[in-house]
Amino acid sequence: LPDAEPVLGVGPAVDADPHQGRARQFPHVEGQFNVHVFFAVGLSDKAINGINRLVGAVAESSAGLALHAVAPGDLHISFARPFTLQRGQIVPFVSALEKSLRRCSRFRLSAKKASVLSNDSQTRYFLTVLTDAPGAAEAEYCQRALNSVDSVLAAFEKEPFYRPAQLHFSVAWSLQAFDVAGVVLGEAAEALIDCAQLTVKAGTREYTIALRA
Repeated sequence: LPDAEPVLGVGPAVDADPHQGRARQFPHVEGQFNVHVFFAVGLSDKAINGINRLVGAVAESSAGLALHAVAPGDLHISFARPFTLQRGQIVPFVSALEKSLRRCSRFRLSAKKASVLSNDSQTRYFLTVLTDAPGAAEAEYCQRALNSVDSVLAAFEKEPFYRPAQLHFSVAWSLQAFDVAGVVLGEAAEALIDCAQLTVKAGTREYTIALRA
């Protein structure tokens, strides 16, 4: 997941630990790269302002919570669990994804509600905005894309995405558990995400795959 910044002065302004207490999901192995598959989230200024207010409201409602905001340019909706590939597997994986997604159409997702999710090891907790397809056709296109990604993951002996899929984008994270009872999206509810280009990030390198218009 992307690096994040402290929000509203919550948490240390300067952290001597660049990982801010975060633990690796996978042990470092030479020649092996962490891989993320996702759609970047581009939002209007109004929606971003709404997300800033949402993060601020959660931070203020939980005394002592060190909550860190995800930078707007790093917002994304994952379409696979984090996994690893050997260097020589990366290009074949991307090529297989391109082939599998060839008949998939772009779709949109809209903001639904705020939620808290954790990583698999329950060492980090995320303030997220759950999303939903705004119509039946969009839902079908979204599911087709998920299935296409899962089929390639299976071919490379990787776990499929979570079922049921809770498509979301994380707007902040903490090492402490927290809740969002009574918190509403406000202007963040106007977020509408155009899922037109899938990104594969392997290490520091990114590959993009455009879906059909």
